[in-house]
Amino acid sequence: MAGQRILVAAHPAGIRRLEKVLAGHELMIVETLDEARQALAGQGFCCMVLGIQFDESRMLKLLDDLRSQERLDTPVVCVIGTKGRLSDAAIEAFEKASRVLGAQEVLDMTSFPDDERGNLSLRRAIERFAGEQSRAAFR
Repeated sequence: MAGQRILVAAHPAGIRRLEKVLAGHELMIVETLDEARQALAGQGFCCMVLGIQFDESRMLKLLDDLRSQERLDTPVVCVIGTKGRLSDAAIEAFEKASRVLGAQEVLDMTSFPDDERGNLSLRRAIERFAGEQSRAAFR
């Protein structure tokens, strides 16, 4: 699958890897909640990839906005780019909250090696949701 339109809302460190992983897709990259809101107001996406550390950990706020506006018809994949100082309990709480707010998947990018094989596996995991949206649009 090539050329899908994907919104990427993540911390700059995560964006660098996601640009590499999703090369060939049309990426709209945003780094703040306001940028994300503006992007979503005017453009359609086949998938959204939201990082846990997006805009000082405001990813859950963005998900809540999407849910309250009933805009979760676009698949959402949340990603953990780095565990850093997060405890296992915090990560588990993040995963649960993301799913409650409408995320279809939560992927831990640290479990995918940052090499050709790992990045291909991560790409396929994200594309699985982008592809579902594309197929639904043609039904």
